[in-house]
Amino acid sequence: MGFPIYTKFLTQPIILLVDMCFVFFYLLVMWNFSKELTIITIGITFVIAIFSFFNAKINRKISENEMGVLTNSQDLINELVNNIFTIKSTNSQNNMFIKWENNYEKQIVFEKKKLKLIRCWRISLKQYRHFTPLSFIQLDTF
Repeated sequence: MGFPIYTKFLTQPIILLVDMCFVFFYLLVMWNFSKELTIITIGITFVIAIFSFFNAKINRKISENEMGVLTNSQDLINELVNNIFTIKSTNSQNNMFIKWENNYEKQIVFEKKKLKLIRCWRISLKQYRHFTPLSFIQLDTF
C-alpha cells in the first residue's frame, strides 16, 4: 500500500531542503580540502545539468510526437471496431489495415528514436563518470 499523493507533496519540499543543506555542507568540506577540485566538481555538475536539460527537451518532443501517433492509431482501431459493418460492406479492410500499418511503423520509428537517445545519454553519462575521477587523479599528480 503506497502513500497518498498529498503525502508526497508535503514531504518533497522537506527532502529538498535537507538535500540542499547536505550539498552546501559537502561543498564547504570540499572547499576546505581542495579549492581546485571543488571548482572542477561544480563545473562538471553544471555540464551534466546542461546536458540533462537539453536531453529532457529532446525527449519531451519525441514523446509528444509519439503520443500523437499513438492517438491516431487508437482512433483507427476505434473506427475499425465501431464501423466494422460499414468496412465489411464496402470491402475497405485492406485500406484500413494499410492506414493502421503505416501508423504503427511511425510508432516504431519514434520508439527507436527515443530508445537511441536514452542509450546515448546513458553511455555519455557513464563515460563522464569514468572521466571525472581520472581527471581528479591527474590534477592530484601535479
